[in-house]
This record gives sequence, structure tokens and C-alpha cells, in this order.
Amino acid sequence: HYLVPLSMAQKSKWRKKGVKLHIFNDHTFIAKHLSGGTTCQVCSKSVARRLGKQGYECRDCELKCHKHCHIKVDSNCTNSTIQNIELAYIQSPYMDRRVLQLKKS
Repeated sequence: HYLVPLSMAQKSKWRKKGVKLHIFNDHTFIAKHLSGGTTCQVCSKSVARRLGKQGYECRDCELKCHKHCHIKVDSNCTNSTIQNIELAYIQSPYMDRRVLQLKKS
């Protein structure tokens, strides 16, 4: 799994297969295709049913939300496993935020 800012993800050097993690308030969000009738648990609006991954789901507590709503979550994840993830910092000249990579075992 990788946590990579969009500005870096678009560069071919960082394009790798794998699930990208979006961490906010101890939630570990992954992009998902959410089934029809799913309601965003942040803004309470319906998540549009369309092709592709249109929402985020916390892999620890299963909170579902729009992609743009994940940074509006006001509660911490009660089942967070972030403390158990081994992350390595990647140095980048484009450091607008931290870039972390899971250590390979």
C-alpha cells in the first residue's frame, strides 16, 4: 500500500500497482466502488452510482463517504490499525505533504 500525493502519483516514477491509502483522523481510507443506495456518512447525501471508484471506505471501521468528504470526518477511527503499519518516509522535492510507503517484509 502507498500513500502518495496526487502531484507525485501522476509522475511515471511513482505509478505503481497497489492500493493507495488516504489517512485522515486515524481512518485508513481506500478508494472503492460503492453500491447503489450508499449514503455518505459525513454529509448524509447519496453517493452517485457510476463506473469507477466513486467513494472512500475506511478499511478499519468501514465508514463510507464521498472522496471529497474524507477530509471532513470529525471523529477519529475507533478501530484504527495505523499504529501497527510500518511506514517508511520517501524524500521528494515536491514535499507538499508527507509521502509514506509501507515497508516490505
